Amino acid sequence: MNKVLKTVYYVVGRGRKLAGIFGWLLAFTVLAPVAGGLVQAEATASPAEVEPAQQPVPHDLVADSPDPDGFITVTVGDYFTCDIPPDWGRTDGSISGLSDEEKKTYGIKLQAPFWGEIPTRISVYYYEEGNLLYKSADHYLRLFAQPALGTALEGSSYGAVSPTVISGREGVTFERIKNEYLPLNNTISSIDRENDNNPLVYERREMMARPVPVRERFVVLPAPPGFHALRYSAPEEDFAESLPVFEKVVATFHALK
Repeated sequence: MNKVLKTVYYVVGRGRKLAGIFGWLLAFTVLAPVAGGLVQAEATASPAEVEPAQQPVPHDLVADSPDPDGFITVTVGDYFTCDIPPDWGRTDGSISGLSDEEKKTYGIKLQAPFWGEIPTRISVYYYEEGNLLYKSADHYLRLFAQPALGTALEGSSYGAVSPTVISGREGVTFERIKNEYLPLNNTISSIDRENDNNPLVYERREMMARPVPVRERFVVLPAPPGFHALRYSAPEEDFAESLPVFEKVVATFHALK
């Protein structure tokens, strides 16, 4: 009897051990594919599930964000606003003679901080109807977009008048090259002539001048009953250097009239 009981206990004990082993095998068989699927799903997550990288936001879309070029926004009355470089010299309106109200012209003039014989300049103006300078936008174009006498002087040239859109308005733009004259010398000296022994003969060199080509770009925007005019002027050899400044002034120009 004792031998039979021992045999029974032995069989039962072996059964429990075998059951435990088979249980672990069964659990591994069932759970392993599930765990593997989770790992693969995480590794191959769709782009929509991955947090996108943050993109820079243009400064002009962020409140109180400084301009990367340091430009500042100026407002001229209720006529226009634009951005200008802070290191350029600035003149507001008339500095002598009649006032802006008397002339009916409103704007600013800018001058580059470094210049040689002839300065690089930008002007942005609104010309009201009845102003003392230009009767209309057409009058302005006749003066600046074509030779005054119908034929360009020596050293001068005029580009085509092309349409443009600035501040949501249709306007025109054009360029011209003209000569400005600088004196050769401001002293009085004798003429050095062969076989001329007369010491009383002199040449007034202050009456002599040399031409310097100046290139200009204009943008004209009708704003009935007046018009806006933006003008960039620089020695031809320096024109490209400050052109991006003028282009930014134009790009930020906003007409209020």
